[in-house]
Amino acid sequence: MCVISTKEIHSKGALLKLGPCYDGRQKTSQVWTETDTHEFMLADLLCLDTEGSRRGRAFPRLMKCHFEKGSQEWKWMGEEHNHLYNPASGKCMAVITEEGEKYMSMEICSEDSNMEFEFVR
Repeated sequence: MCVISTKEIHSKGALLKLGPCYDGRQKTSQVWTETDTHEFMLADLLCLDTEGSRRGRAFPRLMKCHFEKGSQEWKWMGEEHNHLYNPASGKCMAVITEEGEKYMSMEICSEDSNMEFEFVR
């Protein structure tokens, strides 16, 4: 499974969810780049940001890249370095199931498998 936008990849404010991984032309919508300053950019358009919320829960979303760290800075944490941690929020990205879909959310970091991600190069 791959982390994808719930809307078009150029839609600012879109939430993220797990979806099938694609090959070929559609793959562009799943290409994340980790910058030297620890931001994650989707298709070189928008950055992974922690500033989203819905129903009282924090959700990461896509926003215009500001390159000022904070809500867009991510660190690899955990024993296997497979947890995405945002220092500004003090939380890790996790997968939750809501309305039958697997969405990304921001949760207190733990060793739960729903917080394990792999950045494939």
